Amino acid sequence: MGYIELKTGQVALRPSAPPPNWQTMTMPTKRANDIVFGNGKFMIVGSTTNPEQTTFTYSTDGANWATTQITGVYDRIGAGGGKFVALGSGTTGVCSTDGVSWETMTMPFSGSWANITYGNGRFLAMASSEKKDSGEYADTDKCAYSLDGIHWEVSVLPLTGTWGYASYGNNTFIAMRDNSTVIAHSPDAITWDYSFVFKNSINTCSIFGGDRFIALTNNINTWSSDRGIYSFDGKSWAELQLPSDLDWESAAYGNGRFLAFASNEGTPVGALSTNGTSWKPMTLPSLPQVSSIHAAYGNERFVVVMNYKDTAFYWDLSSKN
Repeated sequence: MGYIELKTGQVALRPSAPPPNWQTMTMPTKRANDIVFGNGKFMIVGSTTNPEQTTFTYSTDGANWATTQITGVYDRIGAGGGKFVALGSGTTGVCSTDGVSWETMTMPFSGSWANITYGNGRFLAMASSEKKDSGEYADTDKCAYSLDGIHWEVSVLPLTGTWGYASYGNNTFIAMRDNSTVIAHSPDAITWDYSFVFKNSINTCSIFGGDRFIALTNNINTWSSDRGIYSFDGKSWAELQLPSDLDWESAAYGNGRFLAFASNEGTPVGALSTNGTSWKPMTLPSLPQVSSIHAAYGNERFVVVMNYKDTAFYWDLSSKN
């Protein structure tokens, strides 16, 4: 196992195009902990003023939104196979086919669930920590997978740690371990191996687009926050450079474009790439006091939401802008 330099160029550059035409919109709720697109809908999960409830905000076009509330606290959401899955902390999660009616399900261990992804006909749920017999949460070597979003099994990771973001592409799942040089990879979310990257990092997101994975980082030890990493196979990784030295916290891919998002002293900042390795700045609507940015792509639209903001914005690619 080791780091191997990979050459760029396997994703064709798009021809010159007009800059993104972002439009702002007013959301029915300020709470947005995570967003996903699946089953023909954008789905946002967020808290409510009632600490025992969760709000799901959904839209088919990324512009007109509705909400539903359920009992239980969930802050992570994934989509695949015609279903949505939402998790929080503990052993209880929920599953839905339409984002309106939700069915409760039980996870195989009590985790602080950090991310849900889908690929190869199954969901993969990553936990940043696991509740031990003492009642305290600590690092874990466990994750969970499900073929239907209802029935879940434990999968054992190759190392114990604080596991975070995962993604799927090129017949491979990857899982990121925070503050580590380790990235795990698996063909089926059951049997895992790992490889090394060249710097410790706190990984904020990973996505797959075109023919490659990209992972963004922040709070990097002896490494600038304008750097990320990319890989074609999830095993060998190389460095990429973003246009600004910021805490990049979200990314999305669609229509041949990678988009990355950060906040600069509370103002949203963006970057755009057509190959995932060469990035340029992207102007976003000016919104003050922004934090916790989340993005998704679907139905020819990128949608960007922020926690504790009732303003969001979208880029409609069907308008050719």
